[in-house]
Amino acid sequence: MNYSLISPKLRQILKERRISYKNLANQLNMSESGVKKMLTGKDLSINKLDQILKIIQIDMKTLLDLTFNNDGFQKLSSTQNKFLLENKKYYNFYSQLTKLDMDIIKLQRINNLSSSKVKIF
Repeated sequence: MNYSLISPKLRQILKERRISYKNLANQLNMSESGVKKMLTGKDLSINKLDQILKIIQIDMKTLLDLTFNNDGFQKLSSTQNKFLLENKKYYNFYSQLTKLDMDIIKLQRINNLSSSKVKIF
């Protein structure tokens, strides 16, 4: 499968979810170099893609929507943009919350945030 259009989005999701190539390799029973090659190459089997999607907990439709459909992005005010640019931890949380449809408890744990901090969002 030629997935050169979705590959950057897939790598972005892995980065946002803080899943390293090494961690992904362990879960796929592959070498880290094999995962790097697979994610930066032009071909990926549908079976491997399906395994990766299960690991990152999204389905193919969501991946394709994130890749090709920008309608889901909310327009932010200049103040909000400035804040998110200056506070990368909040940006990561915001993007995970709005675009990756992650569970709030998992987001809280991944981002090491208290319940009171999560309520701010």
